[in-house]
Order: sequence, then C-alpha cells, then structure tokens
Amino acid sequence: MGIGFSSTDETQMQMFEKKLTNHGHTTKFSVTEGGEGWEVRVEEDSRLVRRATTPTGIASSAQYRR
Repeated sequence: MGIGFSSTDETQMQMFEKKLTNHGHTTKFSVTEGGEGWEVRVEEDSRLVRRATTPTGIASSAQYRR
C-alpha cells in the first residue's frame, strides 16, 4: 500500500496510489498526470475495471470556488 509521489518516466507522474486488500482480493486506485492529461484507474486483482482521462487543458484551467 502506498500514498505518495513518484515519477514513472519524464512525461508521467504518479500523483496518488492506494491498494486495499480484503479476503485475498486487491483493489487499486491510482491517479497519474502525464503529457496527455490526467488518468484515473481502478483495478481489481490486477484487472482494469475502470479508466477515465481528462485532457490537460481542462484539468489545469479548473477553478474551484467556495
């Protein structure tokens, strides 16, 4: 299990990763920032079950308001 920042190569940065294990099954959540934008992945027992991407322009121009 890990939470942190690591560089997978020069164009991608692992922003978040969390592994949960229950009764021998593992669910992994990860968020990666790369040249193409953001990628969010959910894997169950090393099998990709969900993947979503956001273009860089949308992610970097987002504004948050209270």
